[in-house]
Amino acid sequence: TSRQAGVEYARLIRIFHWPARFIHTHTSATNQSNNHNGGTMKHEFQLVVALLCSSLLVLLESLPPVVAAASTTAPTVIAFAAKKGSKKKKKSTASTIRGFGAAPPTHAEVLDSLRTRFTTDDLSKPCPCGSGETYEACCRPFHLGEQTCQRSMDVLKSRYSAFRFRNIGYVQRTTHPECRDFTTDKVAWAKSLDKEGMFDSYDFVKLNVLSDEEAGKDENESYVAFEVVLRAMQRLAEDGLEGKETVISEKSRFLKDLTDGSWSYAGGEVRSGESGLEDTVLN
Repeated sequence: TSRQAGVEYARLIRIFHWPARFIHTHTSATNQSNNHNGGTMKHEFQLVVALLCSSLLVLLESLPPVVAAASTTAPTVIAFAAKKGSKKKKKSTASTIRGFGAAPPTHAEVLDSLRTRFTTDDLSKPCPCGSGETYEACCRPFHLGEQTCQRSMDVLKSRYSAFRFRNIGYVQRTTHPECRDFTTDKVAWAKSLDKEGMFDSYDFVKLNVLSDEEAGKDENESYVAFEVVLRAMQRLAEDGLEGKETVISEKSRFLKDLTDGSWSYAGGEVRSGESGLEDTVLN
């Protein structure tokens, strides 16, 4: 405050005024000594020093208005800076909210938004995998996460049913990280499968398992050969393919998870039964 500034200034005057008094007193005493000793030049020098000290006091005495003005102006400047700072912060916050907008959808939200081919009527129908049991008793527990695949054959059959019902989440969950289809960006992966990986132009006719589980390099790797029969839907009528069946075969590789003993799909060689493509690896 201005009162505090005045007190500090008075203290400043006392600090600087004390040497001035000392010099003035010392100068008077010295002058008397010099007069007795004839020291005229020293007397003149000391007079100059005394005049300089007096000038300094005069200069200091002219400072109170400046200090007072500074003391009254400083709070105003600080207050303005505070208002400006808070206003800027508020503006920055609003800009941040507008800039980012709504949070991106989670993986679960994306999966819920994707269409499916499953209906409740399918629960009591034969399971698509061809086991002879109902879907509810066969692959449904795997799809719901109530059971894990303890054999590679479980993975094969439950994944076929998942493709049939367009269960993208289960296809992702049973894909091993070593598979080249695997990606850590599950949202982008789910959208990609939804767009071009669900065979939407075909009906799933049946799954034919061509071999038993074949051991790999150790007990944590196995292979199963199978073929899938697909039938072209009406949307392919313009291409003259409606009703035409296509056979796709694959020898899939499966890997075991050492933490819980479950198996997952790690890749495979896909071939077509079309004439001229029998020996061609399509992937």
